[in-house]
Amino acid sequence: MAVSITRRKLKFAAAILLVGGLVLVGLRLFRKRPVSFSVGVRYGRAAADLEAATLEVFRVSDDALVQRKAWRYSAGHPAPSLETTKLRMAAGRYRFQVRLEYAQAAPSTEREVDVREGGDVLLDVSSLDELPPAP
Repeated sequence: MAVSITRRKLKFAAAILLVGGLVLVGLRLFRKRPVSFSVGVRYGRAAADLEAATLEVFRVSDDALVQRKAWRYSAGHPAPSLETTKLRMAAGRYRFQVRLEYAQAAPSTEREVDVREGGDVLLDVSSLDELPPAP
């Protein structure tokens, strides 16, 4: 009789260990993994006389800044019509903010994006109302 109780306890302990191991493996497999994607900032007519641009990415859940990218331009190196960069972040909801800097103005725009599978995000700032008048 003592032998069968010990076997029962061993089987029970083995089952608990197996379930615990499966839970740990599941948690590792299904945690939020980083997602790679590219972000494009389309300047269009906003490229004229642009001195600098800043892209900031905030996590929506706590408004924490998670990425920042800045570009500087000069008369010798004007802004392209499309600027792109690669980002790698955990899947989730993010707010992308683009700030443009001119000699006389600093308009900005933002967009909220759900980053799950990767891919591309395009932020079009070419039609901002606050852009300086075309030369």
